[in-house]
Amino acid sequence: MRELLDRISGPQDIKQFSPEELKQLCEEIRTDIISVVSKNGGHLAPNLGVIELTVALHRVFNSPDDKIIWDVGHQAYPHKILTGRSRKFHTIRQYGGLSGFQSPAESEHDPFLTGHAGAALSSAMGLAAANELAGRKDSKVIAVVGDGALGNGISLEALNNVREFHRNFILVINDNKMSISKSVGTISTHLTRFITGRSYNRLKTYMKCILRKLPLGVHIIHFIRRVEELTKNLLVSSVFFEEMGFKYVGPIDGHDLPSLIEHFEKIREITARPIAVHVITEKGHGCKYAISSPEKFHGVPAFDPNTGELLPAPKNSYSFSAAFGDNIVRLAEQHRDVVALTAAMSGGTGLSRFAKHFPDRFYDVGIAEEHAVVFAGGLAAGGLRPVLAIYSTFLQRALDCVFHDICLQNRPVIFCVDRAGAGEDGPTHHGIYDLPFLLGMHNLSILCPRDASELGEMLSAAYACRSPVMIRYPRSSAADIEVPRAPLVWGKAEQITNGSDVSIWSNGRELVTALAVAALLRAKNVSVSVINTRFLKPFDSELLLREAREKFIVTIEDSQYAGGLGRIVNELLVQNPNKGVRHFSWKADILPHGSVPLLRQHCGLLPEEISAEILRILGS
Repeated sequence: MRELLDRISGPQDIKQFSPEELKQLCEEIRTDIISVVSKNGGHLAPNLGVIELTVALHRVFNSPDDKIIWDVGHQAYPHKILTGRSRKFHTIRQYGGLSGFQSPAESEHDPFLTGHAGAALSSAMGLAAANELAGRKDSKVIAVVGDGALGNGISLEALNNVREFHRNFILVINDNKMSISKSVGTISTHLTRFITGRSYNRLKTYMKCILRKLPLGVHIIHFIRRVEELTKNLLVSSVFFEEMGFKYVGPIDGHDLPSLIEHFEKIREITARPIAVHVITEKGHGCKYAISSPEKFHGVPAFDPNTGELLPAPKNSYSFSAAFGDNIVRLAEQHRDVVALTAAMSGGTGLSRFAKHFPDRFYDVGIAEEHAVVFAGGLAAGGLRPVLAIYSTFLQRALDCVFHDICLQNRPVIFCVDRAGAGEDGPTHHGIYDLPFLLGMHNLSILCPRDASELGEMLSAAYACRSPVMIRYPRSSAADIEVPRAPLVWGKAEQITNGSDVSIWSNGRELVTALAVAALLRAKNVSVSVINTRFLKPFDSELLLREAREKFIVTIEDSQYAGGLGRIVNELLVQNPNKGVRHFSWKADILPHGSVPLLRQHCGLLPEEISAEILRILGS
């Protein structure tokens, strides 16, 4: 049912809806999100939790003149639906369709790209400052930040700057875990309604003017302010935000639409200082299976919308994340000094089993990647062997820490970098940019496993190494590749087959692609060597130079060419005899979102395309 959704071309359309129509609109949005995500996959529970909040914001404020920034963007689906993208919503996260996050390239209602946690508050402050300098005094900037993202380092740096930054902007704290306050009751609601009311604030301003003219008036003002703050603090956790320079409002029931609208209408009139609005929401609200399993339905593949049951996974779906989870448990059973860390990704990285088996040796530091890396360095300095499981795209946020606090000090931290290569969530989440940053770091070894068995071998080898090691792998299947397996030798590549015409060097799971290309070339009477690099650093230059003297070299990798396998090979061959070289990697321009097979086609990385290009070069 889309009776009201089909009437919306932009957020201005909902301003004429009655209260009952707004309630119906929320249910239509909820139904639409469940239906689309059940087919496309995506972020379900976070978006279901903010539908009423989103409707209230767009009812009261005037986007795009008023800017609304959704931190991370995991909660931006209702915003997209209300801002003219309802009829395209079925294309979300699909190749050529809508992004899963806010994107300025997509809509004027998306003021800032939001893919990683913690940036919303800083960008909101910047936009508010720009408004002030441009004389746009009536324009509001609203940053909606989850309680988890509020603890991110960038968020905390922004909060530290608020007191010196007297701008007209609003922080909406989307508290979906009740981690800040549980005080949502009748008295608190009435008190919040009172202290945000126009009459109360006008009276307070008037009384301040009078009292300042009286002896001891300033002291009386201070006393009244303290009474107000102390009264609020009996009921809500406002001290932190008040001390940071905000006017604190809340907590507010994030699913009580009339109350949300009422509060935001009053808040809109307050311009003297930044405002922190504490909203309590429930992940998965209105959907029983999403409420009962919010972590499972945070980011979810296709599922049955009626039952919530995930659709059958493809055969051989044993992932690298699962393989890592099994192998790290085995490693910890063998070595008591092994500890594991993650930054709010215990399930996604495969560490849930480790956390269950070794709770005293497991650390989840929340959305705080920089802290995670330096914390790991401290653990290593204390004689432990920390294993940090982290997504490639999030590791980028802690590169200085990797360099300064791990590599320069040669701390034996094991980085297990998940989601390397391209993924379905688009430019903010592709794991194709890490190698150009990492390959130049001192003391850091970089390994790429071809399958689950090799990942286990590499973990054991990394433990034996007394310097930092990075093991990098994609989200894909880690099913063992049925080709001969050579023993793992540190710094040495694995030669799978030996041919006389072409030598294909593959990176990690790209061995599957290399083997498929080799089969197509052999069908055209081309003799092919296939090499599993295993180690990007230290690299097996001896084998490469030997192969290059007599064979045409091809590289296939799940990174960008710049700073990746292709660049390593080029630097080695530029001053050494060779028969030519051709590289296949993800394109240097911004890679869009979409299914990985479509992205591979987009970049010419399908086996048929690679083999055809090699044959063209060889003149076959």
